[in-house]
Amino acid sequence: MEQLLRVKGSVRLQIEEDGEIVGDSGWNKNIITTGGFNEYIIKQIGTSLTGSKVSHVNVGTNGTPASDATALPSEVVGTSAQVWRAAVTASTSATSKTLQFVATLSSTASFVTTTQTINNVGLFGHTTTDALMAGASYTASSVGTNQNVNITYNLVFETA
Repeated sequence: MEQLLRVKGSVRLQIEEDGEIVGDSGWNKNIITTGGFNEYIIKQIGTSLTGSKVSHVNVGTNGTPASDATALPSEVVGTSAQVWRAAVTASTSATSKTLQFVATLSSTASFVTTTQTINNVGLFGHTTTDALMAGASYTASSVGTNQNVNITYNLVFETA
């Protein structure tokens, strides 16, 4: 029997200040890049192939990533490579076939050094070198140096 496998993603960002949510993007659909399919999904399934695992997330300031993008448009760099991208925590749910990534870009890590208008987000395999796996854009939000950005990114695997 033949089955169709579909991967769809959604992401939500919440801006937090002093423990209160002051901005919420709502849920937004994403794209998985060409390299994302090859490097992060296909190579992970294949025998003897080396692929990347999603381990980091970041935001950017310049719109929707292209399907062949390797980075976010105008990715936020912060003050050093250590805070360039935040590490993600991953969890799965067998009943929903969902892989969920959760991360916080912390103001204490100075991920922004001045107030920035952010409007895209992406998943990566490393703090500085790995290419964009998936990305999304959302309605622009202003984030200040005293605010955190909490990110929840879901990849849902469906069969038909």
